[in-house]
Amino acid sequence: MNLEQFEATIERIPFSGCWIWMRKLSEKGYAKWFNQYAHRMAYALYRGQITGALCVCHSCDVRCCVNPAHLFLGTRGDNNRDMHLKGRGRGNPDGSRGRVQAGTANYNAKLSLEQVIAIRASTKPQEAIAAEFGVSQTQISRIRTRQQWL
Repeated sequence: MNLEQFEATIERIPFSGCWIWMRKLSEKGYAKWFNQYAHRMAYALYRGQITGALCVCHSCDVRCCVNPAHLFLGTRGDNNRDMHLKGRGRGNPDGSRGRVQAGTANYNAKLSLEQVIAIRASTKPQEAIAAEFGVSQTQISRIRTRQQWL
């Protein structure tokens, strides 16, 4: 795809500066052009070659944005840290809570606060509790040792 063709696939949003991809999106909402991500194409077209196994990360956090000014290169670790620092992850890699939502405020939560209290109070074996609440034995252990649901 050349620059002219690329420009025909985007819509510029003045208030945010995002360039929204107006074609196919992946299941997770990322811009796709056949079998490649369009934000990677945008970076290569406007800013230069992507070397090694580097990720093209979004500073704006809009998955379908392809504005090269909103894109930066980083390792997978850099991308994960950026995600967690912005509160979009399930837990920070350094163990800190950051802006990550805890408990029922986390969209991935499968248990209520009342269930967690019951799990901590139970004298049953962890495997039995896990079966009762539909979670893993590991999850029960993490709840009881306060590694999760602090």
